[in-house]
Amino acid sequence: MIRVALIGCGAIAAGYDAKTNAREVDGALTHLGALLNIGGFQVVLCVDPDESKTRRVKENFPEAVEVRSVHDLNVEIPKLDLAVISSPTELHEEHVDFCLKNGVSGIFCEKPFTSNYEISSRLLKLANRNKVQVGVNYFRLWDQGLLALKKEIADGVYGRLTSANGWFVKGISHNGPHMIVLLADFFGEVQATPNQMNSRGDFSVRLLSEPQANVSLKELDKVDYNFFELELFFENAIVRLEDGGRRIRRRFASSHTVYTGFAYPEDIQSENLDPFRALPAAWQNWRDVFEKGAFLVRDGTWCVEQEKVAFELDKTFSSFKE
Repeated sequence: MIRVALIGCGAIAAGYDAKTNAREVDGALTHLGALLNIGGFQVVLCVDPDESKTRRVKENFPEAVEVRSVHDLNVEIPKLDLAVISSPTELHEEHVDFCLKNGVSGIFCEKPFTSNYEISSRLLKLANRNKVQVGVNYFRLWDQGLLALKKEIADGVYGRLTSANGWFVKGISHNGPHMIVLLADFFGEVQATPNQMNSRGDFSVRLLSEPQANVSLKELDKVDYNFFELELFFENAIVRLEDGGRRIRRRFASSHTVYTGFAYPEDIQSENLDPFRALPAAWQNWRDVFEKGAFLVRDGTWCVEQEKVAFELDKTFSSFKE
């Protein structure tokens, strides 16, 4: 069994599945649900200041050591293989340090890895020196529907990318990295172009593989509602990821029935993705890392490089607001 620590036992660690019908479907929305779904893991340590949150973990792994903080020295820390860090971002640095000092072989951290690129780089160097594999939970990287879309893009099904628009809430350094990661996974290296942004939260990035494409990102007011969507304009179609990436809408050009000689993107196809399968796929990837010597779909170094782009944009955006 792969011995796991859950550091931070809130919504993404164990809470979301308790609020959905996840137990009635083949999949999960949380780390706890996913590792139970895949099997081969045993939670031996759960850390959270809120006892009601660790209780959810203990219901499934009653032998797990339970502490309120990683600084709790009243108990002996069990031997760990893999640590999941789903605590608030400002605590990631000390929690990664704790894991590295306690001999873990793998760290699976919620995004962003830390709130500072220099800190992230230091921790990654230390992890590499200790041969610790690091992953960051950009869960869409394991979504089978998005992986299929990635292959379609690579195979030229839609032609060249001409432009793209992305919309998100909760800030460029919080949800922005999800958008950067998607673009980088689909198209390759992304570069920040901070000279093309403004104080309204409009950002621009450049795709090295598609330099002619105008890519704009827009930060929305999260007070209204949660929102995360990406619209890709190709030569042959418009592809939009809706509902946080849980639905793909493809619009192919077709001859207009009234305006002869004009083509409109009205041949519309809609595909709903399964939100319960991405995290289990990530945990299957981790199981293969330990049992088969596999590599992560995207390692921590790659993920942190995408976060760097978001941090660069955030730094410029902050200067506009001062």
